[in-house]
Amino acid sequence: MGIPPTFLRWIKGCITSPYFSVAINGSLAGYFAGQRGLRQGDLLSPYLFVIAMEVFSNLLNTAADEGRVSFHPRCKSIKLTHLCFADDLLLFTNGSKESLIAILDVMNTFYNWSGLKLNSEKSEIFTGGIDEEGVSELVNCSGFNRDTLPVRYLGIPLVSGKLSLKNCEALTERIVKRIRSWSVKHLSYAGRVQLINSVLFSMASYWCSHFILPKKVIKMVQQKCRSFLWKGLEQHSGGGKVS
Repeated sequence: MGIPPTFLRWIKGCITSPYFSVAINGSLAGYFAGQRGLRQGDLLSPYLFVIAMEVFSNLLNTAADEGRVSFHPRCKSIKLTHLCFADDLLLFTNGSKESLIAILDVMNTFYNWSGLKLNSEKSEIFTGGIDEEGVSELVNCSGFNRDTLPVRYLGIPLVSGKLSLKNCEALTERIVKRIRSWSVKHLSYAGRVQLINSVLFSMASYWCSHFILPKKVIKMVQQKCRSFLWKGLEQHSGGGKVS
């Protein structure tokens, strides 16, 4: 990338010299050397990460230019192989085993250079137009988990149109799961109100900040919250009390 040796020495000095101190009863007690490079929240971290991912991008784009990685049909015209969002990565290919092997080879090269390794357990494959035998071969070759569209990013489905009821199942399931975990604690009305306002409504608000939720989903969320408030349960058949 043409980075001057002096700059590299500066960076190496930053990531090999951090020391930490522990606060005990309000007082700092001693120092110890860090083993993982920069301090958490260090202002230099984002810049170093961008530089590292630029190296990965160059490796992957070179593999595509050499024909080892084939473009996804919808991405071929703009020669798009990947998208990076913070520490998340989306890869696009034509779904062939040869392209997948080439991508894994690029990732291994990047790991040898940077020490940043792919976590296969947290990686997923999304396919379309490939038979079951082909999908199984890709999963076995990569060690990734198989998933179905739409892709979820930060818990939210990435869709281009309006949300359907099925797209919102993750939201309703999370709300139901929380209510079921609280139902066994015999909380007071004040406690339930606090949980509804601070937890359940915040879940729905997070989705509403990105999408317009279907009316049925909004009514479902309201019904679950109302049932939890008056009965402490996920759902009930009786009427609510007058407040």
